[in-house]
Amino acid sequence: MLTWNYSLTDVVIAVLGICVVFNLLILMMRSLRRAAAGSGGSSVVFVKNPILETQVQSLSTPATVYDIKDLGDKTVELDIRSHREHCKFVAYWGVPIKDFPWSDAEPPHQHKEELLLGYVGSHRLQLNVKDCELGDQPRTHYHLVTVISAPEAESMLYSIYHLYGCSLKTSLLKQYLKSESGSMLAVRSIFNESRCVICMDAPATFTLLPCRHSCVCRSCLPHIQEQCPICRVYVQSYFVTSPIDTE
Repeated sequence: MLTWNYSLTDVVIAVLGICVVFNLLILMMRSLRRAAAGSGGSSVVFVKNPILETQVQSLSTPATVYDIKDLGDKTVELDIRSHREHCKFVAYWGVPIKDFPWSDAEPPHQHKEELLLGYVGSHRLQLNVKDCELGDQPRTHYHLVTVISAPEAESMLYSIYHLYGCSLKTSLLKQYLKSESGSMLAVRSIFNESRCVICMDAPATFTLLPCRHSCVCRSCLPHIQEQCPICRVYVQSYFVTSPIDTE
């Protein structure tokens, strides 16, 4: 009868030998592949998709609405900055949601009041909240919609607000610009940085999409590796925020 007596040292040596042989085989296969590629074989090269520029059209606004505050006692305050003289401010109370976008000169409403913003600059308007039929939850009417226009302005600014009365606090919900052609364009905020966040020197003149961070200059834009340097969202496109340093 034959017996095999192996020590622990023999087992370790055998395992190491197997590992060495396996690694040598892998190296030989890689060498053969490289040789085949160098002699006319094919290889796969991954190319990053270029980030394309989005062409945008500049459209001036008669004013900017920054915020709305609930002052209590059925009073709200609007923080507005007018960019033109003699802006017309109209507040519509109890506006049907289903009729949006409103094709008429003014939206259907239950109450209405008008004010004149005579000078360019900041305004704080206090409005007494009107009682309106808003419908059961979910509401069928916006409690407040304001429209700001100005003589010879390219657009009118529509602002939609939610006022107190349910779980949501008083806030500015949405904003739209209505152009001379009648189209309604949604207003989105741009998150501006004064200087490029990469070189920290040149002005930030390019806005990245879809995150809307205006944070890079012309020289640093080609060095972006697919993601926004601030929020790391993948960049799909960009547009020029300011003509400075774009030549």
